[in-house]
Amino acid sequence: MIPDKYLRQTCHFLNNPRLKENTAIHHQFQKLSDYILGGDFDELVLVLDCYTTEVYPRYIRFSDCNVIAWDNHFWDIYGRFLFMYFTYKNLNKSLPQTFYMNYYKSMLLIYLANRFENHPAFARYLAEEYSKMDYKFPPYNEYEDINDILDKVGHLPEFNISKIFGFCHEVAHIAYRKKNTLSNVIQEQVIDYCEAIIQLEELKRKLDPLVEQKSNDKEMGTFLDIARRLLTNSDGKILEEVCCDIIAICILFQYFQDEAGMSLEEACSSLSSVNYFLLCVHWFSTSEVFWKSLYEVTTNVQNDDAFVNPKSPYYKLGNTISDEYAVRINFTFAFCNDKLGMKFDNYRVQQEFMENGFTSLLSDSIGVDIMDVVLNKTKVAKTDYVHAIAHQKKKNKLIGWENEE
Repeated sequence: MIPDKYLRQTCHFLNNPRLKENTAIHHQFQKLSDYILGGDFDELVLVLDCYTTEVYPRYIRFSDCNVIAWDNHFWDIYGRFLFMYFTYKNLNKSLPQTFYMNYYKSMLLIYLANRFENHPAFARYLAEEYSKMDYKFPPYNEYEDINDILDKVGHLPEFNISKIFGFCHEVAHIAYRKKNTLSNVIQEQVIDYCEAIIQLEELKRKLDPLVEQKSNDKEMGTFLDIARRLLTNSDGKILEEVCCDIIAICILFQYFQDEAGMSLEEACSSLSSVNYFLLCVHWFSTSEVFWKSLYEVTTNVQNDDAFVNPKSPYYKLGNTISDEYAVRINFTFAFCNDKLGMKFDNYRVQQEFMENGFTSLLSDSIGVDIMDVVLNKTKVAKTDYVHAIAHQKKKNKLIGWENEE
């Protein structure tokens, strides 16, 4: 099947998006692909620009080629996430907290309205709440290029570094699936690193009684939990994601030195901006899991005891959402520092998030205040084919997702 045709059958395109990828970056993509896959890789890697309701850039394997669906929808959202973060960081005392909270809530609502389009009524009522907001993430029929906005405020470099990191991560999935030398080496080293963490912790537990003290290293406990998760994850998805992050960082570290002439310190400083990208992905993904779980509990009678039944997958929902951010940030950068000799200052960026209250702001922007309204409307909504089409059209109108018929 032709890749473009496949994408159009599995999600909806925005035919006239406000963000398209600069052709110059595709030359970088080719070089970075060669770094990861090797110049003699004999399969076609096609980068297909698109702007779809699936939102995320993604790797798709076809019988005759490998496709990176380079979804500019995500970069349109992420660029505004980044812009508002730096506005908050520099001006948070000049504007009320509710200003930022409302913006991020609107961003999340429009994201969810797209991601849940397979549940048309749910998506429609999310979009309705979005449309009621005053200052918000702009609807899709408002044309302003986020590249221009970030360039004016001096934060376009962080945006571009996140984009090439995201690209390298997707190409790393190809290397991982093909088990090329680079991916095999990284995977073996990650597994060895995890086993060493566990062995060290077991040794500490044996030694603690001998010296009449108990270990109280919270950070080590976090790494121990992460190491166990990576080794015991049955489907290997978490391990693959971490390995692809590490491959992307390693390749960019080398690329920045070879192609841009950066020093080790400059390369590490530039790559620390990946923290912004990973925080954004974490917030969207965990918020999506949270809202999807609430939808399942509300609309499926089999889940009516979900919050009181310990056997339910939704029991203590807030505590069971996996902290992917901790895995991907803390483990990935610690591995690169300890095993590969890179010196990242990522803790400075993470501390910055905590000290200025940004992570709390994101938590408060999840939309708790409108959950009952959305879920109650969804629960009683008609869901037959005719009504589903009407819900989808209404949703598209509310968010400005306009295509010529």
